[in-house]
Amino acid sequence: MTQITINLPNEAEAQWLVELLNRLQVPFEVEADELPLQKGDKTINPENLFGIWQKEPRTLKEIRIKAWPKRTKVQS
Repeated sequence: MTQITINLPNEAEAQWLVELLNRLQVPFEVEADELPLQKGDKTINPENLFGIWQKEPRTLKEIRIKAWPKRTKVQS
Protein backbone atom coordinates (compact mmCIF):
# COMPACT_ATOMS: atom_id res chain seq x y z
CA MET A 1 0.00 0.00 0.00
CA THR A 2 1.24 3.52 -0.81
CA GLN A 3 1.20 6.15 1.94
CA ILE A 4 0.08 9.74 1.35
CA THR A 5 0.12 12.50 3.96
CA ILE A 6 -2.46 15.25 3.57
CA ASN A 7 -2.56 18.32 5.82
CA LEU A 8 -6.00 19.93 5.88
CA PRO A 9 -6.94 23.30 7.39
CA ASN A 10 -9.83 22.04 9.52
CA GLU A 11 -11.92 19.07 10.57
CA ALA A 12 -14.69 19.86 8.08
CA GLU A 13 -12.29 19.50 5.14
CA ALA A 14 -11.05 16.19 6.52
CA GLN A 15 -14.60 14.88 6.88
CA TRP A 16 -15.38 15.96 3.31
CA LEU A 17 -12.34 14.08 1.99
CA VAL A 18 -13.24 10.93 3.93
CA GLU A 19 -16.78 11.04 2.52
CA LEU A 20 -15.44 11.51 -1.01
CA LEU A 21 -13.08 8.54 -0.72
CA ASN A 22 -15.90 6.42 0.67
CA ARG A 23 -18.16 7.34 -2.27
CA LEU A 24 -15.39 6.48 -4.72
CA GLN A 25 -14.93 3.18 -2.86
CA VAL A 26 -11.23 3.83 -2.34
CA PRO A 27 -9.79 1.72 0.48
CA PHE A 28 -7.96 3.94 2.96
CA GLU A 29 -6.82 4.31 6.56
CA VAL A 30 -6.92 7.48 8.61
CA GLU A 31 -4.27 8.29 11.19
CA ALA A 32 -4.99 11.61 12.85
CA ASP A 33 -2.41 13.38 14.98
CA GLU A 34 -3.69 14.72 18.26
CA LEU A 35 -2.61 18.32 18.56
CA PRO A 36 -1.63 19.46 22.04
CA LEU A 37 -3.94 21.97 23.67
CA GLN A 38 -2.32 25.41 23.73
CA LYS A 39 -3.17 27.58 26.67
CA GLY A 40 -3.40 31.32 26.27
CA ASP A 41 -0.85 33.84 27.46
CA LYS A 42 -2.03 34.77 30.95
CA THR A 43 0.46 37.65 31.19
CA ILE A 44 -1.56 39.82 28.77
CA ASN A 45 -3.81 42.30 30.53
CA PRO A 46 -7.09 42.54 28.58
CA GLU A 47 -7.82 45.94 30.14
CA ASN A 48 -5.10 47.38 27.89
CA LEU A 49 -7.41 46.69 24.93
CA PHE A 50 -10.31 48.65 26.42
CA GLY A 51 -10.97 51.86 24.52
CA ILE A 52 -8.99 51.01 21.39
CA TRP A 53 -11.76 52.62 19.30
CA GLN A 54 -12.11 55.60 21.63
CA LYS A 55 -10.71 58.09 19.10
CA GLU A 56 -12.68 56.49 16.25
CA PRO A 57 -16.10 55.45 17.57
CA ARG A 58 -17.93 52.78 15.59
CA THR A 59 -21.53 51.65 15.57
CA LEU A 60 -22.70 48.13 14.81
CA LYS A 61 -24.31 49.42 11.63
CA GLU A 62 -20.99 50.89 10.41
CA ILE A 63 -19.15 47.67 11.19
CA ARG A 64 -21.74 45.58 9.31
CA ILE A 65 -21.67 47.87 6.27
CA LYS A 66 -17.89 47.68 6.10
CA ALA A 67 -17.82 43.90 6.67
CA TRP A 68 -20.54 43.05 4.14
CA PRO A 69 -20.62 45.85 1.52
CA LYS A 70 -22.53 43.75 -1.04
CA ARG A 71 -25.59 43.46 1.16
CA THR A 72 -28.16 46.07 0.27
CA LYS A 73 -30.14 45.93 3.49
CA VAL A 74 -28.34 46.08 6.83
CA GLN A 75 -30.21 45.07 9.95
CA SER A 76 -29.90 47.46 12.84
